[in-house]
Order: sequence, then C-alpha cells, then structure tokens
Amino acid sequence: MGLRQFWRNYKVLIVMGTSLGLIHLGWYNLKGNPLLQKNREQYIPEPGIVAFVSPPAAAPPLPPAAAPPKTKIVNMKPQSWLRRNWLLAAGGAFVSIHLATWILQRVMKSSVRSEVAQKEKTDDKKIF
Repeated sequence: MGLRQFWRNYKVLIVMGTSLGLIHLGWYNLKGNPLLQKNREQYIPEPGIVAFVSPPAAAPPLPPAAAPPKTKIVNMKPQSWLRRNWLLAAGGAFVSIHLATWILQRVMKSSVRSEVAQKEKTDDKKIF
C-alpha cells in the first residue's frame, strides 16, 4: 500500500483528524496565552448579590396572628447530564456524524468499484 493509495482510502479521516487537532491546539494556545489572562493584582472582584436584608432593629415583632403564612422552600432540580456535559455531547455527535459519513463513503466507493469490475468482466467475455 503506497502513500497515494493510503491518501485515497483515508482522505476524509486524515483531513478531519488533523483539522480537529489543529483546532484544539489553537484553543489551548489561546487559553494559555498570558496576554489574555488578568494578573491577580489587577483582578477586582465584583460585590456579591445581596440575597437577604435584615429587618431594622427598632421594628417591633408582629403578633402571631398577623404573621404572614410561611411558604414552602422549593429545592432546585438537579441539572440533567446533558446540561452539565453539553460540550462532550456536541463533540461526540460531531465525531460520530463524520465517522458515519466516512464509513458510508467507503461502502459506496467499494460498491461502485465492484459493479464496475463486474461490468468489465462481462465486457471482456463478450469481446472474446
């Protein structure tokens, strides 16, 4: 199997694999670039969101009959696996679609080659 035959057989896989590798290499280079990251000295944290304000100290407590009804505390639903791992799911879908396309291409190519070979055999028999 020569280099030309290897390229013809695995062209899609070679191009897809190298492009995926180059994309990830570029992403990690950007992520690790010190020019795009803030120094800890320059980082100014934003103030947190106030979730509870205490009542004023001088306010008298309400009588028990006039107290507002207590509401139920509703717990948040746990996030689904897909929401937590959406990037993994998208990457898996991307790779599986391209792999399935490549497999279909190979099957169709071999099917066409076998049909052409059968036609050539029948043509050769008709000539003699």
